[in-house]
Amino acid sequence: MNDPATPTLRLHLSLVLLSAALIGFQLEQMQILAIVQWHHFAYLIISVALLGFGAAGTCLALFQAVLLRNVNFLLPFCMFCCAIMMALTLPVSQSLVARFDISLLFLDPGQSGLLLAGQLIYLLVFFLGALPLGLVFIRYSSRIGSLYCANLIGSGIGAITVVVLMYFFLPQQMPGLTSLLPWIAGLLVT
Repeated sequence: MNDPATPTLRLHLSLVLLSAALIGFQLEQMQILAIVQWHHFAYLIISVALLGFGAAGTCLALFQAVLLRNVNFLLPFCMFCCAIMMALTLPVSQSLVARFDISLLFLDPGQSGLLLAGQLIYLLVFFLGALPLGLVFIRYSSRIGSLYCANLIGSGIGAITVVVLMYFFLPQQMPGLTSLLPWIAGLLVT
């Protein structure tokens, strides 16, 4: 990533992997929450994913100069952190969900805290995944067409692959596999 005008094939591949992981993770978590909690919480993942992407965009808008100066460090760092958070989200959220009771949501203030903590974990995953996407799009804005194409191809591959894999694996088994994708993406941009 020496010349900011020319994104490499490795960068495109890392975008494909990261995008596949983000949409795959979102679908996995929707399925897990539909099984573990009421199906209403499954759709909450979509809102949290959008909030994470929006928060990353806001961070980029506010701190663009600082982030771009450190882009060579931040890209792999955010991807590695996203991978770690994806792997940790299921065990952490399961411990929160085990104590969460929706029927007590309006009676026990602690239930609201559990719900918020669970959503913050998901928010962090999507923020850490969206930040490197935005950084790449801004840094290589002259080549946005090919980069956005890689992003869309990765999202499509991730969605189709996760749906197919759900026929062979339980949803709880899949976040560990999915978390490998941003890790490999981080290795590609180091």
